[in-house]
Amino acid sequence: MRQAAVYARVSTVRQSDNDRVSLPDQIRRCREAAERSGYTVPGEFVFQDAVSGEKDEENRPGFGAMIAAGRGRQFEALFFWSLDRLARDTIVGLKALNELEKNGVAVRSVSEPGVVENQAVRTFMLGWAQEERERIKARTQGGRAGARARGRWTNGMAPYGLRLAEGGQLQVDPIEGPLVREMFDRIIAGHGRIAICRWLNETGVLPPIAEFKKGEKKTRLRTNDKRIGSTWEGLSRFMAESKLEFHTRKPIWVESAVWKIVTNPIYTGRSERGDTYDIQPAALVAASTHRQANAVMTERWRKGKVPPESMLLTGRLVCGHPGCVRAYSMTRSGRAGGYLNYYQCLGRRHGVCDNPSVRADATDAIVAEKVSEFLVSRLGSQDFLAALTRDTEKKLGDLQAELRLVQERKDSAEKERASLLDNIRYLRAQKVGEAALRDDVDRLRIVGQEIEKIEAQEVELLSDIAGLERSAVANDREVRDAVLRGLIDLHLEAQRPKGVEAEFLIDPKEVIALAVERVYVHPSGSLDVRFREDPASLAAIVRHVAAFALRANRRLTDAQAAGLIPIDIGPFLDLTPSEMINNDKPLA
Repeated sequence: MRQAAVYARVSTVRQSDNDRVSLPDQIRRCREAAERSGYTVPGEFVFQDAVSGEKDEENRPGFGAMIAAGRGRQFEALFFWSLDRLARDTIVGLKALNELEKNGVAVRSVSEPGVVENQAVRTFMLGWAQEERERIKARTQGGRAGARARGRWTNGMAPYGLRLAEGGQLQVDPIEGPLVREMFDRIIAGHGRIAICRWLNETGVLPPIAEFKKGEKKTRLRTNDKRIGSTWEGLSRFMAESKLEFHTRKPIWVESAVWKIVTNPIYTGRSERGDTYDIQPAALVAASTHRQANAVMTERWRKGKVPPESMLLTGRLVCGHPGCVRAYSMTRSGRAGGYLNYYQCLGRRHGVCDNPSVRADATDAIVAEKVSEFLVSRLGSQDFLAALTRDTEKKLGDLQAELRLVQERKDSAEKERASLLDNIRYLRAQKVGEAALRDDVDRLRIVGQEIEKIEAQEVELLSDIAGLERSAVANDREVRDAVLRGLIDLHLEAQRPKGVEAEFLIDPKEVIALAVERVYVHPSGSLDVRFREDPASLAAIVRHVAAFALRANRRLTDAQAAGLIPIDIGPFLDLTPSEMINNDKPLA
C-alpha cells in the first residue's frame, strides 16, 4: 500500500486531551481517512505538536519533522484534520503546502474536503484562521487586563513565597513567606546567592518548582501545590500516589532561582508591569528593602563576574558523577590581581555533589587539542573543496528556487488585491451599501498583510542570496588558499583571538560548539570528550571553517593591498592548485 503521513496539533500541552479535537482524536480520524483512500500510515509518520499554529517549522518539532520527511519524499500524502490545525498563519501554511506539493505530496484536510485543492479557497481559509487567532488573542488579553485591574493574579503559577486564594488573590504562604524575608535579610547582610542556595539545600527547603515525568509525559508543578504542601515528605507522598518520577534528577536550589526571587517586585505588592496587588495579610518586604537588596546583589555579581570570552566550554562541560550529571559553570578563585578561573559542578556549587573543580586554562587546552586531533583525523582537502564549490552552488540554487516560489505567491496575492480593489470600486460606483462590501474589505486587509509578510520574506531571501554570492570563491587560486587555510584552522588554540587577530584566527569556541556534544568530568578529574561524528555535523564544521578561511584570506589580501601588512604571507605550503585539490590526506 502507498504510505501517508498524519499531522495533528493543539495549542498547548494542557489541551492535548481536551481540545476541540484532541490529539488522539485527530490522529484517529486522519488515519481512518487515509486508509479509506488506500494509504497506510506507519507510526513514524504520525507527527504532532502542542504549540501555537503561528509558529514555523523551526519552532514546531513535529511540524518541522513532517516538512523534512516530505522534502525527502518519504510519504505520498499528508492528512490533517483542518487547515487551522496545520497552521494559524497564512504565510506559514501556504509555504508548507507549496513545499509538500512541490515534492509530490498530496495534501488532504479531513474535515474540509476539496478546500486544500483550491488555491484561492485555501488562501482565504488560512487568512480566516489567522484572523480568528488574532481575535482570540485580543479577547484573552482584554480579559486578563480586567482581572489584573481587580487585583487577581493572571500570570500562571504564584510566585515563590505566595499562594493563590479563592478568586485568584495572592496570599503569603505560611512556609515559603518567612523564607523569602530571610533571603532578603541575608542578601543585605552580605551573603551571596551561592551561600543562600547552600543554606536552603542543606536545611532541606523544597525548591519552587519540581519537574516530573510519567511515561513520555512531562509536567511541572509549584511545590506549594495543595497536593505537595511545600515539604519533601508531601512531595514523596504525592509522587508515590501519582506514580511519578523526577524528570531528570532531584530538584535543588540554584542561583537563578534566588536571583529571580530577589529581583521580583511582587513581594512589595507591585508586578514587573506596574500592576498593584493587595497581598494578604501584608506585602512580604518593603519597597526600600527590595531596592537595597537588589543593589547589594547586583554589585556583588559585578565583582565576581567572569568575562564571557573566558568561557570556552560553557554549556559543554558536564559532571560525570553518576548521581549528579549536572552542568559545570565558570567560577573564580583568589583575590584581586590573582584570580584563577575554574569550571565547577553546579551540584558542588550548591552543596549536593563532591565532583572536583578543574582549572579552566588546563581544561580548555586539553579539549582544544583533542578536538584538533579529532577534526584532523576526519577531514581533508576534498571536504573543504566541496564546501567551497559544490555545496555553495547547491545552497544558492535552493535559495533561488525558494525565492521564485515566494515571488509567485506575491504575484498571486497582488492579483487578488487588484481584483478586490476593482470589485470594491465597481460596487461603490453602483451605490451598494458598505455592509455589502464588508467581506471584500476584510479580505483586502488580510491580503495586504500577507503581501507585507511575503515582501519581508523576499527581502530576507535576497539578502541571503547576496551574502552567499559574496562568499563564493572567485578563482582557482582563491580555492587553493581557502582550502589550505581551512586545513590549518583545524589546529585549534584554546586561547581566543582578540583585537585585530580575531579577523584572521578562527574562534575555537565556535568550532568546539559544532564538534563537541559533551565533555564529562569524572570523579578522578579526567575528561571524556564526546564528539558529534555524524556526517551532517562534520559537514557543518567544514562549511563554517571554509567560510571563515575565505573571509580571512580576503581580509588579509585587502590589508596587504592597503600596506597594513608589509610582508606577503601567502600559502604556507608550495602546492599547485591541482595538488591541493587532489590531496585527500589532512595536514599533520
